[in-house]
Amino acid sequence: MAKLIVCLTGMPGSGKSTVVSALKAKDIETLNLGDGVRAEAKRRNLEPTGDNLGKLMLELREKNGPGAIANLLTEPIKNSQSKVIIIDGVRSTTEIEVLKNVGSVKLLSIEAAADTRYKFLSSRGRSDDPT
Repeated sequence: MAKLIVCLTGMPGSGKSTVVSALKAKDIETLNLGDGVRAEAKRRNLEPTGDNLGKLMLELREKNGPGAIANLLTEPIKNSQSKVIIIDGVRSTTEIEVLKNVGSVKLLSIEAAADTRYKFLSSRGRSDDPT
């Protein structure tokens, strides 16, 4: 039986992490595309600023194609014992196509109003958030 991969998409601050937290509480495995980029930045000794992470993401995609970030997750998905995996932060159809190579993919879009997103982003304290 193929793994079910549920891809969450939505603007920053829309509530993807809130959904992920609720699913983790139910012992559903979750992975985050942004964490893959942050891990690569750490390996390269880059400070995880919005500018650095954005440049790194573009570099990875330029070098390895538009599915490069999703490719960072294919091995962890293959090695997982979970039948259902949530992927937080999918940004393109190419990333979805990459993930289809390792499981059955469904897409869930999370939406929130712009002012709600701004209030959340300005208070969460991540290095790449607006101030």
